[in-house]
Amino acid sequence: EIEKPLYSAFSAVRDVEAFVPMSKSRMEEEMRRLQKEISKIEKDIAFIGKKLSNEQFLSKAPEEVVREEKEKALQYRTQRDKLEGNLNKIKEALTG
Repeated sequence: EIEKPLYSAFSAVRDVEAFVPMSKSRMEEEMRRLQKEISKIEKDIAFIGKKLSNEQFLSKAPEEVVREEKEKALQYRTQRDKLEGNLNKIKEALTG
């Protein structure tokens, strides 16, 4: 496992994480970007959650579609968790 730079931008796509070293002011911009991305992902999670809690959707949709939606929700939660972890590290670096 590679150690993440203290001041760095972060992106997570599925199981791949990318880091780019940057200055403190850029870190503040990155913090805002991550917050925005987390907010979008949370909306996606909520949308899928509504689908999966809808009895009509569950009873009428093919089993494959329901499974795909559950997998999407899991991927979104995993990505959100990674982004939140990095956001917390940025906050710690900026206040530390």
